[in-house]
Amino acid sequence: MNRKKRMRLQSSQEVKNQRMISKSSGSIELLGSVEGNVSCSGKLVASGNITGNTNSKEFYSDNAKITGDINCEGPVKIGNGSVIIGNLYAHSAVIAGAIKVTLMSTDL
Repeated sequence: MNRKKRMRLQSSQEVKNQRMISKSSGSIELLGSVEGNVSCSGKLVASGNITGNTNSKEFYSDNAKITGDINCEGPVKIGNGSVIIGNLYAHSAVIAGAIKVTLMSTDL
């Protein structure tokens, strides 16, 4: 049986430059704050704060603040209440939040 790994950071947790959150072979659901880069091979769901770059297969933010680059192999969805400051590299993007980025996409 092959189960996908999933990491979850609660809203009361904070991670600063720690390896435990920097890479995941599955998906990450972020509800807290991270200072440092976040990378996963699955979907990254951010509802907290990230100060650093992100790399993922899919990206979704909801009421998140991201200061850094978003690098995504697939779709990016920026939900209401999210603020993104940095560069956005994605296959496609749907944006409902506030962004101050340079967009690089093959399908906007």
